[in-house]
Amino acid sequence: MLEEKFSLANIKEPSNAASLIWLCNPNNPLGMVIQKKEILDFAANSKALIVVDEAYADFANESVASFTKKQSNLIVLRTFSKGFGLAGLRIGYMIADAGIIAKIEAARQPFNLNSMAAAAVPIALRYENMFAKMREMIENNRDAFIVRLKKIGYRVLPSSTNFVTIKLSNPMEAKNLFSFLEKAGIRVLSPWNEEFSGMPRNMLRISIGTKRQMDSVFKALAKFKKI
Repeated sequence: MLEEKFSLANIKEPSNAASLIWLCNPNNPLGMVIQKKEILDFAANSKALIVVDEAYADFANESVASFTKKQSNLIVLRTFSKGFGLAGLRIGYMIADAGIIAKIEAARQPFNLNSMAAAAVPIALRYENMFAKMREMIENNRDAFIVRLKKIGYRVLPSSTNFVTIKLSNPMEAKNLFSFLEKAGIRVLSPWNEEFSGMPRNMLRISIGTKRQMDSVFKALAKFKKI
């Protein structure tokens, strides 16, 4: 899903022969979201298992997790890496129909959850209100950052995540901006990163931090515009 105007209708025909379809929603690295109704309609008309990776769903208002009982071919994956900041512990979970869970359980490796992660999650959940406020802060900083970037001429993709993706006029401009930011001590995700080799080469992904951090990033981006 590395298209700005992606629609599940675009993959309807090729997906007829598939046994499993994987959707990242919200999308990474673009940040956009597929509407809940579109996913549910797609799943209802598909014979394949529909796996929805909702790693960034804590920053969006769209989730199909509550529909897995009604839609037996729907699987939702969630993680504590993004919305709770526990990325180093590598812990997540699956929400699915009981029949699917039984099949997964039969093939699950023993000791697949480390003891540190098992101890950390209950503590994190006790502080859910605190994490919710942190996510709200990130969302507010994200939205304000997008508005500011658009005012000085940057093309910014819609985002329902904790990052924004900007689209430059061509790959060379993206490379120049990446180098400019790096010299300023600001690291952003580029399409030359092996993890996102399919990312359009004229785009850069910027993670959202505190207001002070985003002010610094904005000043650097504004300075680049004047070069």
